Amino acid sequence: MVASSSFSARQVPLPQSSISQTTSLLFDSLSSSLALSHSDSSISLYPSFSPLSSLSSSLSFPQTFISAPTSSAAFLPLINPSRRLLFLAVSPSHGGASILLRFWTLKHSNTCFVRAHVECNHKLMHYDAGKSGVVFGVSHGACVKVAVTSNVFVMYCVSSRMVYVFAVRMVGGEGDENESVKLMRTGVVECSVPVFGIGVSSRFLVLGEFDGVRVFPLQILVKGKVKKSGSGRLLNLCDGKGNGGDENLDGKVEKNVGSTKLRSARLRQDSKEGGACFVPFKGDSDSFNSIKLQMKPVKAIDIEALSPNEFLIMDSASRIHHLRLSNSVIGSEVSCHMNQLSVSINVQKMAVLPGISSRAQTFWISDGEHTVHTISLSDLDTSIIGGERKDDDKRLIQISVTSAIFSSETIQQLVPSAADAILVLGQGSIFAYTIS
Repeated sequence: MVASSSFSARQVPLPQSSISQTTSLLFDSLSSSLALSHSDSSISLYPSFSPLSSLSSSLSFPQTFISAPTSSAAFLPLINPSRRLLFLAVSPSHGGASILLRFWTLKHSNTCFVRAHVECNHKLMHYDAGKSGVVFGVSHGACVKVAVTSNVFVMYCVSSRMVYVFAVRMVGGEGDENESVKLMRTGVVECSVPVFGIGVSSRFLVLGEFDGVRVFPLQILVKGKVKKSGSGRLLNLCDGKGNGGDENLDGKVEKNVGSTKLRSARLRQDSKEGGACFVPFKGDSDSFNSIKLQMKPVKAIDIEALSPNEFLIMDSASRIHHLRLSNSVIGSEVSCHMNQLSVSINVQKMAVLPGISSRAQTFWISDGEHTVHTISLSDLDTSIIGGERKDDDKRLIQISVTSAIFSSETIQQLVPSAADAILVLGQGSIFAYTIS
């Protein structure tokens, strides 16, 4: 049930199988597309899922079934020239010696996903028609992590200690038999220390490390050097322009690059180029437990974008941190402010629906047992007091628990479905809640 709020709720039984169980889910709130990952690493894909509607189609028969093995997956939104949705599945290939990237496109009618043909011109990538995907010539290893923002996805390969940044756009119009996905590797980060979590917004890439996070302005990694007729100018691989302003990535890529040669950006993890920096966690200095925890390193294990400039971070000690970032000009020093949020439960799960505003946000946390708290986070702008501007670190973050949900099943995962709605993955069901 939900305390202190009115709500709508529905329980949707998961597909039953003696072979595999549902272990995680993905949901795209704009298209209402759902993906269920199973214990055998296969994926069931549904183009339209309305959890609160009694007319919602059964989960027993997925419209698209992606066979095992898959190691990571994500819904990837494209915003230019028109809104489109891709589904990305990452798999080992050639016995793990390489990585297979497969894409499905959601039709505008939202009735089905179809396999996408992919164009790529990087020396380490080629489209394999037999596998219906792109073979990326780097070792898959034991684990691959993926994070996405509009027109961009980021992939961390644990075994090779590399973070790869890719830009994506559609080529041709829908219905055109020549329609395909254009895939470009635009940047690389060479990692020297372990990465435990990865998050990305339209402006920043954040890597989770021991006792803090590493921040990179995203445009540094999606801007390539162009050499054409002796010119050494820079070209933004996402918008196809030579500008250097602090604009959100809009997904535009020049269609006629001609003889230009694109060189992907390559940075070291400890680089300070373009404003990249490390931001340590800030604990509660008045708390004895916090002081004890600071004596042993903690990992930043879950990183979620609240807005283009803000992230929530969960560490391995079950604490939640709020990170605010800004840089006025690309390449300039990034202003970073980290604060630990005070929450009342031992946090094991966290869910955030990214937004464009930083004034007020809602997110969800769970103890991993049967309890979910809805948290309202507001930015109290006290940077101007008595006509004088104060430092940004004097700005206060106010949080409050607006509702509590108690699940009859042990909670596996939280996934936001709207600004005021959440999907809770239990052991045998999906529970959908809309809170007002």
